[in-house]
Amino acid sequence: MCGLAGFARHPEGRDSDIAIIIGLDLLQSMEKRGTHATGFAAFGDESFICKSAIRAREAITSEPWQQAIGRMNAKTTIFMAHTRHSTHQSNTKLDEAAHPFHIGKIVGAHNGMITNWRDVWNEFGNKNQSPWIVDSQAAVGILDAIKRPEEALNQLDGYWALEWVKGNELYLCRTKDAQLSFAYVPDMRTMFWASEMEPLNYWLRKSNVGSFTAWEIGPNTIYRFDPTRFDETGVHGQTKYAEFRGRRTHVTRQQIATTSGRAVTQRRELPSGDSRLDVLERTVKQLVGEVESLKEELDVLQQIAGLSDDQQHHVQQDLGL
Repeated sequence: MCGLAGFARHPEGRDSDIAIIIGLDLLQSMEKRGTHATGFAAFGDESFICKSAIRAREAITSEPWQQAIGRMNAKTTIFMAHTRHSTHQSNTKLDEAAHPFHIGKIVGAHNGMITNWRDVWNEFGNKNQSPWIVDSQAAVGILDAIKRPEEALNQLDGYWALEWVKGNELYLCRTKDAQLSFAYVPDMRTMFWASEMEPLNYWLRKSNVGSFTAWEIGPNTIYRFDPTRFDETGVHGQTKYAEFRGRRTHVTRQQIATTSGRAVTQRRELPSGDSRLDVLERTVKQLVGEVESLKEELDVLQQIAGLSDDQQHHVQQDLGL
């Protein structure tokens, strides 16, 4: 589970300093959803990404982050932030595994799990760039590879809430299994968002921004916002319904294997000239490798589901591991 937060504001909107403070407050509120890494992207007269493999409260007070935060100003129109709970133990401490990611024309961040991300890389990945190291990069990469977002996201198996920027526009969406809400402050001509509604209401009321309206992002709908259209009456955004495939109802051996980029069910034929003993030996070695992969991916799913050690043991027994 990861956390999304941010703001988008009209270039001539008032109280940019308050918007930045609220954005950082929302980011810190999302720390409970992920402590392995923290990051943000800022867009305006200067656009940049700042991210570190440390928890939000440590990141924000660090010297590099203070310098990056100081680069935001009244011309900053979008602030997009993320807190990460790693689902890949091997890259938990890597700064480059933190969000947001910049791939092609897209800068984006993701909460959730994408099980076919290696397959997406094999088919749509930009081979002129480094291979992806986390599943979230599949969401950003596919949005860059396929022009229509509804078509792009339908290539993904899993569940997600997404925030991304293309050009000067902000996009938000979620599947039914994820959370995402936003609020609009007319007097500031500024929109705020977060994975959870409660911190939105709390920080906007605490900051005395005046009246605001909050909504939950609808599932299977892509929201598109152009901050230059924000005015005293609303955000004037656009929505488009999209039928995301989403995740399977139950976690299966095949789903776990798909996460690792391997297929458990394969047709094995006897090659010409090989003895059955040779084939059996290779098959056993292959199965042993697949079982080890399943155990690794099960550890990932345990983190996501919050399973206890006893519960994990029962799942392993059910799967025959």
